[in-house]
Amino acid sequence: FTVRKGIIGMRPRSVLRWSWRVIIVVGVLSFASATHAQRIAIVVPEKSDFSTRVAEDLARLLDEKGSGRIDLDAADSAFRTFPQQDLFNLEISHGKELGSLLGADVNVLIKAGTQRRTSLERAGYFESSAAIYLVSSRSGQLIHWGLTTFDGENENAAEKGLLLTLPTLAENTLQKARTIYRSE
Repeated sequence: FTVRKGIIGMRPRSVLRWSWRVIIVVGVLSFASATHAQRIAIVVPEKSDFSTRVAEDLARLLDEKGSGRIDLDAADSAFRTFPQQDLFNLEISHGKELGSLLGADVNVLIKAGTQRRTSLERAGYFESSAAIYLVSSRSGQLIHWGLTTFDGENENAAEKGLLLTLPTLAENTLQKARTIYRSE
């Protein structure tokens, strides 16, 4: 080879064309791996009819948005074998173990319910709430916590109102999960 022709016998123009192709391929592969649909497991540690409904609706919405979600029943079966009792107060090592057990990159823990409330301004009303905890399986850390509430005149109205907020909650959950997945 000759030095005059450029890198390892290639002419300078062909080196330039070749290097741009490599840069484009590497960029596309990096972007594809970063946007890969991570595996999300949804778990409801404290089961009730309403919390199960919230989990099912959230799962459906995440599926519509193209998340790599683990089946609810499979995640629940695996979760029931987990020795840690209080999942809403996990140690980092337990967060990693839970993700490994569920086969997920991000674990979504849901705590939902409806309560009768009273206040000085308002006689009796019902409040439905859903707390969403996102735990990274890689680091074992709590990466996001959010609380959504909705008030209604009766239990049914409060629950229906909260369920109507789930599309926004699903979008926020998926964005947080993807952001953490890319950064870890």
